Amino acid sequence: MPLFNDDDYNEALEADCTPEGMVDVSYNLTVERQLIYALSQSIDEPLLPAWIDCPLEELPSVLGVNSPVEDDDDMYSALVIGGVSVAMILLDSIHEDYVPGLLSHLACLHDQIDAAQEDEKGIIEHRYLLSHLVEFCKPADPVRSMLAMMRIVDTIFDDDGEVLPERALATTKYLMCIAVAVLSGDDEDCIVDLIALLETSHAERAAEPIVPYYAEVDDQEQE
Repeated sequence: MPLFNDDDYNEALEADCTPEGMVDVSYNLTVERQLIYALSQSIDEPLLPAWIDCPLEELPSVLGVNSPVEDDDDMYSALVIGGVSVAMILLDSIHEDYVPGLLSHLACLHDQIDAAQEDEKGIIEHRYLLSHLVEFCKPADPVRSMLAMMRIVDTIFDDDGEVLPERALATTKYLMCIAVAVLSGDDEDCIVDLIALLETSHAERAAEPIVPYYAEVDDQEQE
């Protein structure tokens, strides 16, 4: 089964559900920091960033992401989680009045993304992912945003719960393209502010990398 199951989705829908247990997300935050750095470099450089054209298998090294010692699969899931987090922060930062124009802009860009990522078109469904990214835009509902993030992450796992590296890498590259599209405006001050927003949000979460998670229903029943 994928990373999240029906119980996870049901718990997310319960407003009074209380997180139980803790998890260390230090590695995920390290990966996210590399993605933010790559985005800031992409905005500063006049040429296309190297990660856009590189083969999927080279994407982690081009982004400066190293695999953890424990499990290589963690790198793939961390890349996608980091990409979703970056996209969520950026999309949520756009004023509600400008969201329709932004979404129209992103929809038009999909033809360009498909052309730039021709080899990846059969690996992931770009428009399916965009349909969930929409949930991050204002006015955003916290629960619907959480479910959208979970569903995006679930796309990189097969029915046996095994991560699909190629799909994870293609999803990461797509999320980075969305982030660049949001950042690539005409107002340089706004771009600087958005990068600073990403860095500030990351720094705040990196200061407390031990976070709560929802315990499985089976575990709760055993207590």
